[in-house]
This record gives sequence, structure tokens and C-alpha cells, in this order.
Amino acid sequence: MADEPTLGILYALVWTIGPPLIFGGGPLLFSWLVGNAYQKRKLNETAAREQASMQAFGGRDPLTNTVNIYTGETITHGHLLTANVSIGPSWWQLLRTSLKQLIGGRIYSLDNVLEFGRREALQRLREIAQAEGVDYVINVRLDTAEIVTNKGRNSKTAAVEIFAYGTGVYVAKPTDEA
Repeated sequence: MADEPTLGILYALVWTIGPPLIFGGGPLLFSWLVGNAYQKRKLNETAAREQASMQAFGGRDPLTNTVNIYTGETITHGHLLTANVSIGPSWWQLLRTSLKQLIGGRIYSLDNVLEFGRREALQRLREIAQAEGVDYVINVRLDTAEIVTNKGRNSKTAAVEIFAYGTGVYVAKPTDEA
């Protein structure tokens, strides 16, 4: 068992380093480690779902931002499809954003968040199209709304809603007349 002076030094060390770590940089360090790993995992999951959707549509992406499908197929009917996702950066990314705003320039720390949000919204639109049995989704658009908790734009939290929408169309199936 440790003697009294060693325990005293150990307690002093814990009380000297512990509170600043817990109340100072600890949450930010946790946010950096866990937030980056979580975002990377979610982005990889979305990429795997994208590949599965492409295969379900015969190796092609059913989404297009054009008004026509340019395949020579006849569109029989269609309807509006929508999907959305709300996402927010980690505390670490918010801190980096705040520091970058002081200096100026492009804020790279939010690129991963926005990339994930866009890809996830489009993937959800693909999955809805697959569930409804549409052949293509034409005229796809993305809309973004910022969500803040107070009016002064001095909020310490941030979130973005990304809304994807397009027209799901059905094409005429060829008839076998022999």
C-alpha cells in the first residue's frame, strides 16, 4: 500500500490536473475524438447505402437534376418525392469555426458536416424512390435552412436542415407483342 506522502502527491496531482481537464478541454477533446469517428462512420454507412441503391436501380443513379431523362423512354406519370435531414457540427467543429471567423477565409471544418448532410438527403430520396417503385427522379433540388436557437445569431448551437426534392416518374414498360 502507498505511503502517506505518495498518496498526498497523487491527490494533489489529480486535483490540479483533473478539474481543468474535465471542465476545460475535456469536453472539446471528447468531441474531437468521438465526433470525428462518428461522422466518418456515418459517411461510410451512407456510401454503402448509396452503392446498394445504385445496384437496385440497375447500376445507375435514378436521381438527375435535369427536367428530362434523355433515354427515349416515355414518361407515363409522376409525383413529388421529398426527403430531409437535420444535422449539426460537434463542439470541436463549432470552436474551430469560431476561431476561423476571427481570421477569415473558408471554413473547412464544416465541409464534412455539409457533405454528409447532402449525401444523406439524396440517399434518403433514392430510398423513397425505390420504395415507391419509381424509375427516375428528375429535376432534383436541394434546399438548406439554418436552425438557430435565438434571434441574435449569437447561438452556441447550430444545425442545418437539408431538404431534397424531385419528381418521381414512371416510364412506360415495353410490351411483348410477338
